[in-house]
Amino acid sequence: MPRDVTEFLTTDESSPQCYGDSGCMLGALRDYPMVLRDEHYRQELRHSIYLFARAPESGAQVFIHVFPLPHGRAEYEKALSFYNEQKNNFRLPSGQTFSDATLAPASREGFDEHLVFRAKDGRHRRRIVHGFVGTHRAVMLVFSLNHTDFLGSQFFALVCGHLKLADLPFDGFGVTGGCRVDPGEPHAK
Repeated sequence: MPRDVTEFLTTDESSPQCYGDSGCMLGALRDYPMVLRDEHYRQELRHSIYLFARAPESGAQVFIHVFPLPHGRAEYEKALSFYNEQKNNFRLPSGQTFSDATLAPASREGFDEHLVFRAKDGRHRRRIVHGFVGTHRAVMLVFSLNHTDFLGSQFFALVCGHLKLADLPFDGFGVTGGCRVDPGEPHAK
């Protein structure tokens, strides 16, 4: 399967400050140690960014899947059904409640549908899954952890606070908007 892959450690001096496209932009990348992996299989109608936290929160993961619509609708439904099969209303730690706002990005504009649920994968892995559907794109966010204290994660808080979603036509992931455009160029300040 031919694929395009970009991967970098965000604390590296050559890493960008933000990454994504006009409708899915993640900022403040250098503010937290993580590995960002952008992966796209050319025959699929899905573009994915995988975020893997480094110490002190090793094991925390966020998957961001963007499906250009209308052509990617079936792939979105298939991916959603995979997580739906693992649906499990596991308990959050005492004092924490679950709602549509749990780990939802601070900025999300133009989406007609939003769903959120909890899922369990295996004995320890827990996930919170968000699905956003608009006219031009569907976005699936998957927050994954080996315990249930999702709201105590600084990594998840950083991602939610700096992820901007908008229902705009997909224009390809990369470094944009004040970030370096070419890997050989220095960062914009």
